[in-house]
Amino acid sequence: MVRRLEKKQGRETLLLPGARLSNARAPSIRWRANWWRVLRWSASLVLGTELGLAQDGAPRWDDSALRHAGRDSFLCEPEPAFPEGTFQKPMMVVPYVEDGRRWVLVIGQGGQFWSCSAGPGAATPHLSLELSRHLAGEKGDPARIRLTAMSAVFDRDYPQRPFLYVRCSTRNGTPMNRLVRFRVSSRVPLQLAGSEEILAWESNGHDGGDLAWGPDGFLYVTAGDGSAPGDPDNVGQQVDTIRGSVLRIDVHGTEGERRYQIPPGNPFAGMDGVRPELWCYGLRNPWRMCFHPENGELWLGDNGDEHWEMVYRIERGANYGWSAFEGSHVFRAANRLQGPTLKHSLPDVEHPHTEMRSVIGGVFYRGEKMPALRGHYLYGCYFTKQLWAFDYRAGRPGKPFLIGEVPGQPVDFSEDHDHEILVSCFPNHVFRLVPAASPPPGRPWPATLSATGLFASTEEQKPAAGVVSYRTNAQAWFDGATTDRFVAVPEGPPMKQSGGRRLVKSWDFSPGTAIAQTLSLGRRRVETQVLYFDGQWRGYSYRWNEKGTDADLVASGGEQVELELPDGKTQPWRFHARAECMACHTQRTNFAISLTTPQLDCPGKDGMNQIDRLVRDRYLQNSPQLRERRGAPTPDPHDETKDVGVRARSYLDLNCAHCHRETGMGGRAGIELRSNLLLEEMGIINRKAMVGLALGEGSRLVVPRHPERSELLARMNRRGSGQMPLLGSSLVDEEGVKLIRRWIAELPPEGVQDDR
Repeated sequence: MVRRLEKKQGRETLLLPGARLSNARAPSIRWRANWWRVLRWSASLVLGTELGLAQDGAPRWDDSALRHAGRDSFLCEPEPAFPEGTFQKPMMVVPYVEDGRRWVLVIGQGGQFWSCSAGPGAATPHLSLELSRHLAGEKGDPARIRLTAMSAVFDRDYPQRPFLYVRCSTRNGTPMNRLVRFRVSSRVPLQLAGSEEILAWESNGHDGGDLAWGPDGFLYVTAGDGSAPGDPDNVGQQVDTIRGSVLRIDVHGTEGERRYQIPPGNPFAGMDGVRPELWCYGLRNPWRMCFHPENGELWLGDNGDEHWEMVYRIERGANYGWSAFEGSHVFRAANRLQGPTLKHSLPDVEHPHTEMRSVIGGVFYRGEKMPALRGHYLYGCYFTKQLWAFDYRAGRPGKPFLIGEVPGQPVDFSEDHDHEILVSCFPNHVFRLVPAASPPPGRPWPATLSATGLFASTEEQKPAAGVVSYRTNAQAWFDGATTDRFVAVPEGPPMKQSGGRRLVKSWDFSPGTAIAQTLSLGRRRVETQVLYFDGQWRGYSYRWNEKGTDADLVASGGEQVELELPDGKTQPWRFHARAECMACHTQRTNFAISLTTPQLDCPGKDGMNQIDRLVRDRYLQNSPQLRERRGAPTPDPHDETKDVGVRARSYLDLNCAHCHRETGMGGRAGIELRSNLLLEEMGIINRKAMVGLALGEGSRLVVPRHPERSELLARMNRRGSGQMPLLGSSLVDEEGVKLIRRWIAELPPEGVQDDR
């Protein structure tokens, strides 16, 4: 049987197998199928969707080779902690008690503070304070206040001392880190009133930003190195500044002009040229700390630079080596340890970037729901969204292991009133960790590409039934490699264009969908990358053998190699770790980055428009959202017949926007590189970089008519520390650099004024 689409009177009509069009406006159907097939087709016409299997001529993919394969057995899983409320970029949850009732204060990155009942039948969260309005004052414009709220703690003697201490940073004029004390004016629901600034210091990124009361009764504060990538000025070893350190101060007293005192016992108090607030130094970006509930030891996670992420047990007066060292490894041999402590203190646990990209320090578990984790340190990774733990007994940490994953970027671990774990996640949720349900019986992920069932002939790259080959209008930079792309469509509802205000997102998929791309250098196949969706997306890489007959599964930690090319030259190539795959394929891109309507709205290998073919074969639903996205194909950045601005912005979208978008992995930079935005909405023209590359005082992200002062171009044109894109490339895209340089050079000189 053959399905056909015919046009009649300006309308598209679906002909069922064996049906004809009469002169009437509606088709008359001759029943040539059994009643069940007719019922299925009738339902599909009414509902606009396919039930069960696709029509004849459009088989579905059998994903049995991948189903339940490679699933890790986790100890915990997340559940919404506050089902009645969502929070925009929640940074931290602070539990407290008022009048015998349990409450929490949720800190938003933008400076919103929400108080919320934590008991049964919790009400809608109450907005206690908008920090930007407070800092702007009565006559100021809150919209002009660029700030980030990072953490908060109630006074150790609350409510006798009715104060809340807040760590935030501001980017108006000179970038500053601030410790501010607010007075609590109303307790149920919480209201905050007058404030005073306790401490402030300059910091151009890498702010650290945590607060914690020590068992000694003093306030501990983390401060990042506030420097460019790689810390070119070796700020981490400078002790005459509050940067790259942990501070210890007494906020219940004053000393001269200080609104705090230096506690007795601070290791460097009284030393010339050393800030007396310092408790330790040599840290890069210490993010989240906690005190052990039994022995009082201070632990924190420190974000690394190029290769490592660290967890430290902090000791009084210690030097942790940044930026002469990154963890236990030499970072810059020319740097030397400086300051009063010339002994390098090593991390207690460190992770290579093949496992973790941005450590989020955690807490020691002492709850009841997950007894297997009691006494363990629980922490995670912002990039991979994975949760880790290690046992800690007799003063020695055990081997770290994965315990779970969260559906968002974790930024904080905290305890609720019962000592269970709350995880604050971007973009808008707080989760509670609970014991994981029993996983389905699993088996190892297929060791070869041929065993995945994706190809009828792996060597010929001939797709299996239900696996569709497709091409895109434009391609990102893969170090000179070309791509062959495939999507495997299983039984279930067809793929569907995502709706909502972000129609540029990719499609929605049924569990069992797989997406694959084979990367080739010349005639040599190098790698096939596979994404598989079984309720959660997971990524795997296969390395092709020398004969090009099959590909072998790459180990979970990835692999760095030097490829020998047919012309005798060599080329570096990174087979990425599985955790690294999900650094780009995120919720904000809907995971399948290349599968978008603008990318596939073009002829396929058979000459037919790919969108029309997928709709015809019932692999893709012909929805209103799909029709709305038709007619605006993704521009090819290398098509010189198109406007240079259109090409440049398409290039940035393809190569950068999966991270640099709202709540994306590069979201802290505060820029948006999606091509559907207006230039002024992207936030890159004449805007200061959060973490600069030392290009000079006049450098900005993009300076119209001045490529040499534009940070964006400089990052594209380097590999190593500070490179962009962060992952997926070992070689500079010379043509891409040429395009962006020309675009910047031709921008109107007035540009968009944004000196933030």
